[in-house]
Amino acid sequence: VLGGEMIRTHDMPLGARPGPLTLERLATGAALARRTGLPLLVTGGLAHPTQPAVGAVMAASLKDDFGTPARWVEDKSVDTWENARLSAKILHEAGIRSVYVVTSAWHMRRALQAFGDTGLAVTAAPTPIDASLAPLATDLMPRVTSWLTAYYALHEWVGYAWYRVR
Repeated sequence: VLGGEMIRTHDMPLGARPGPLTLERLATGAALARRTGLPLLVTGGLAHPTQPAVGAVMAASLKDDFGTPARWVEDKSVDTWENARLSAKILHEAGIRSVYVVTSAWHMRRALQAFGDTGLAVTAAPTPIDASLAPLATDLMPRVTSWLTAYYALHEWVGYAWYRVR
């Protein structure tokens, strides 16, 4: 399960909790683990030197919020490329040769590219894609949430291009 963002809090043991993207990925990963009986690895390093690793926050949430503990925690990676490399190392050492990769549906293309040459057989397990609703006239009005969607789209395309030349 690939990490996303965290939200700093003062009322949580680690001083942070998973943000909405990470929480959606954790829910998908926990459901997959319950359905298949497979163990979970969470991956995400330090977003900031004074904060806990994303992987540690994810592991705590899986255990406390979903009742599904992570077997492995990768907490050194700084991007999707390192998520793939460092997770593959942990899994190879455990004798694991094939995995489901859980991440946001819009992030899956780049995640699969990053995991592509790690020696693992990879199956995509994306978070659910929002169902399209019938269009409304108000859909043509500008919204702040559109900026966030545009940010994610641009971030993914720049990341995908970077991985192609890397």
